[in-house]
Amino acid sequence: MPALRIGLPPGEKKALGCYVHRQKTIYISSQEYLYDPYVLIHEFYHHLRNVGGKHRGTERHAKQFALSFLSTT
Repeated sequence: MPALRIGLPPGEKKALGCYVHRQKTIYISSQEYLYDPYVLIHEFYHHLRNVGGKHRGTERHAKQFALSFLSTT
């Protein structure tokens, strides 16, 4: 399970969220986006790809994964 932190890591300024695979941590830019399921699911996709030993995945695939997940729930 990835850790979850509020605030972005150094070098990230404009993102709503990001996943740092070395730390296995999902960073969310502000508490406001913590309640946005799209942002969390998008970043969780990057975690799943990394833990699965596959390529980290593209932003396009992460977007499709999150939208697909939300449309089925």
